[in-house]
Amino acid sequence: MDAPSTPRRAMGSRMVCATPRRGKAPNNYSLGERIGRGAFATVYKAIDLKTGEFVAIKEIPLAKLGSVDSIMSEIELLQELEHPNIVKYLGFMKDQERLSIVLEYCENGSLAAIGKRFGSFPENLVAMYMRQVLEGLVYLHAQGTIHRDIKGGNILTTKDGVAKLADFGVATKTITHGGGGALVGTPHWMAPEIIQLEEPTSACDIWSVGCTVVELRRGQPPYGDLPDFSAMYAVVQNDEMPIPNDASSSLADFLSLCFEKDPALRISAADLLDHRWIRKHNGHMAPNDAVKTVQNWNDQTRRRKLHVPSRLNLKAAYADVSTELVKYIDNDSFEDGFGSIYVDDRFKQDIPPEDPPKEAHASLIPSCQRKGIEFYAEDEGSFEENFENGSVGMLKFAHTDHNNSIDPFKGLESLNDAQNERLAAAQEEAEQLSRAISEGKLQELDMKYGRLCELLVAEPAVKQIIIGHDHFSTSLKILRDAPEQAKPVLDLLHILLKGDSSAIESFSLAGGLSVLHSLVGTYDLQVATLLWDICEAYEFGARLLASRDDTLLALCDYVSSKSDMHVLGLATQCLLAIFQQFGARKRNELWQQLGRFSLVEKVIEVLEYAYISSGTDGAATNNLYEILTSFSKTPPVIAEQHIDRRHLRLLMRCYRHLPADAPQRLVILQVFKEFSRMPKIISAMQMGQLERYFVDILRRAFAERSKTQHSIAGLVLPVLYNFCRLSVDRQYEAARSGVIPLLMETPSREKSLKDFALPTICVMAHNAKCRPYLWGADTMRFFIRLVTERGYEATAMAALASWLDGEPIKAAKYFLALSGTQALIVAVQNTQADAFAGVIGTLCTMLDHIEAIRQAISASALFKALKHHMVEKALEGPPLVRTLQAIVRVLEAQPASKNALKATGLDSAIEQYEPDMPMIARNLTEQILSYS
Repeated sequence: MDAPSTPRRAMGSRMVCATPRRGKAPNNYSLGERIGRGAFATVYKAIDLKTGEFVAIKEIPLAKLGSVDSIMSEIELLQELEHPNIVKYLGFMKDQERLSIVLEYCENGSLAAIGKRFGSFPENLVAMYMRQVLEGLVYLHAQGTIHRDIKGGNILTTKDGVAKLADFGVATKTITHGGGGALVGTPHWMAPEIIQLEEPTSACDIWSVGCTVVELRRGQPPYGDLPDFSAMYAVVQNDEMPIPNDASSSLADFLSLCFEKDPALRISAADLLDHRWIRKHNGHMAPNDAVKTVQNWNDQTRRRKLHVPSRLNLKAAYADVSTELVKYIDNDSFEDGFGSIYVDDRFKQDIPPEDPPKEAHASLIPSCQRKGIEFYAEDEGSFEENFENGSVGMLKFAHTDHNNSIDPFKGLESLNDAQNERLAAAQEEAEQLSRAISEGKLQELDMKYGRLCELLVAEPAVKQIIIGHDHFSTSLKILRDAPEQAKPVLDLLHILLKGDSSAIESFSLAGGLSVLHSLVGTYDLQVATLLWDICEAYEFGARLLASRDDTLLALCDYVSSKSDMHVLGLATQCLLAIFQQFGARKRNELWQQLGRFSLVEKVIEVLEYAYISSGTDGAATNNLYEILTSFSKTPPVIAEQHIDRRHLRLLMRCYRHLPADAPQRLVILQVFKEFSRMPKIISAMQMGQLERYFVDILRRAFAERSKTQHSIAGLVLPVLYNFCRLSVDRQYEAARSGVIPLLMETPSREKSLKDFALPTICVMAHNAKCRPYLWGADTMRFFIRLVTERGYEATAMAALASWLDGEPIKAAKYFLALSGTQALIVAVQNTQADAFAGVIGTLCTMLDHIEAIRQAISASALFKALKHHMVEKALEGPPLVRTLQAIVRVLEAQPASKNALKATGLDSAIEQYEPDMPMIARNLTEQILSYS
């Protein structure tokens, strides 16, 4: 074995020395078990024989490294890295066969290994680990180093719960011989620019961070179910990366920033550290607690999939009524297990004065129990399931003697003789008719039910006689056995149920909804009316309808009932009542269910029909718009299943048929705004060529200066922003439709909306297909003005840099003619500290790639502006490095500029900077001072 060269790093008072593993123990170390293996290296656990400390020794065959000389500069750079979230590099040595590297040993292994053993990570734990990873990346990028292989397998954890980046570039960079544009990394974690063999930047690490977050949450990275090359193809071709469905809104936003396709626009590690998702979960967790958290999270997830129903114990809810009697009577209500049941004022007035507690207690018994229902303890099931089966929680039918029910003639003494006689006659006739019907005498059924309806309308007290004869059971039997005679029966049911929750409850318990469903398609108006009666008068009516698939299907079918607008209005009113009963999560589940019945498609088709035929009334139309608005707020995974290009074009046709001042126009635009946040629907908008309609709507609003101009612009501009944000093809379609002049006009017309307009027009400058339209609108002049506007300096400069780089001769000539370099200097001078990093980074890129700007820019003015930032704001990290690089570029392009260096005092400001700046900054400083 060759004698080792001088060790590269001291560790305390000892020098690190590692020999390759070849059957015998290396100097100072005893190798143990293998703890890892990659494509190019094998890692062993080892113990330092002098100190007893454990280390990791990584062995790489020289045959896989190529030239050893090419890696020495990288080894020297790695020796300078010192950060708590980066695995310490302790030293190396080589022989003729392999390179051995000594690293810090992390006892708990990688996050990927923990995930494989215990399952996916909860969000809070992922955020805590990612915070440490980002802190390591901020330091790494400040040193000019790119990791290029961030993934769960390369994030190690110590016994103290500290996450550390490992395997960040020795083998990878060696294989590529230090050059850019090579396919380096792990396929499923690669950024699209790496797959396309572009020059790597620190932005590729940010993309890999997003993939790692998905890996820890789902157990596999994005497109983990695809082979390597299929996954790489999907990353490049798809507009958006898949985000876990259960991700919180803050995590979804975090991932969208990581998965920005354009590396120039991708967020930095330092900015990600300040993201609300990271701040929300800012903390530390011991390793044992972290493992338990992962285990508990996965156990709870498995239990949630069992869908175990909860038991609703109404018996316990009613048990203590008597003990709280006084309070309940004072409040006119009491709380049961699922809501408020109110005391009927009639029964309160009937309480005898000599014994109020007993009678009052009886009046508080729910109407279902007064009608002959007893409690049983053995029944289980949800409220909705048991309602149709004849039981509610602990309730069951118990037949009672109706002769003992409440006397319907009580209080008649106070009536005059005429009223008394009329009511007595009605009662007697109703008694005879009810007895004839209940005895099965179905002759002249229409006449008998019609006469009962007349009596009930004339004398509401007749209802007690009708209900006493168990007309619900009799009527439902007639509806089942003789549906051709259903109309008068349904009319009577409507009168009985209208506004009477007790009657509705009895009707539902008798199986009324099942019978109603059998009549759908024949007696639609009557069925829809009864369904609305249940929703309107009964506290749990909407929930009861929502629990039945057949009822929901009937309501969806009624929505498409173009021939009967009354049925349409009742059905939509029932659906809205159902939506109002539930929170957001349950509404989403309900929409998933209604999606199977094509509800939203039917709503859009009926709206489109309405403005062709003018066939719907205002109330029904407004209900349709409310339903559509509710649907537009569902998650993309639900909405995208039911909306396609045809539906979007029909909806736009509705908009165009409406009068200019119709408020429904704003509702439709609001729906489009919600849809524009959904990737698949945005693609459908593109296929339907809807962008030209939105551009025309915005143009008309600006031209007509209408009262609703602000509202229209506030809805259309977000749609166009989302439409153009991630697709070069959609940017081109929008530019071809004439959107660029309108975007340029927006800041002067709608200042509050410029945050949608300006980013949209700036992103078009990065698209070569859009530049002819930018030239036509003289947009470069607009960008140069925008460079000097506070808050938009970096965005406008990035747009100009891309444009100038794409057309270096024509664009640079026009840029200089418009005094563009002066605007750049103003931007550098006036920019705030939080935006300076982006401004100086873009300026440095422009100086690197565009020779005309390097030669034309005023060195004296630029050096003066840069000196201000260096002296006043104490630059450090990447902003300092980019500032020094900009100075070097100007000095190289303008030999006379060295006089400006001394005249402005910039050389003195640079000399005063701390000596412990990054190595790349020290080299640049020496180069600059050599000019003075």
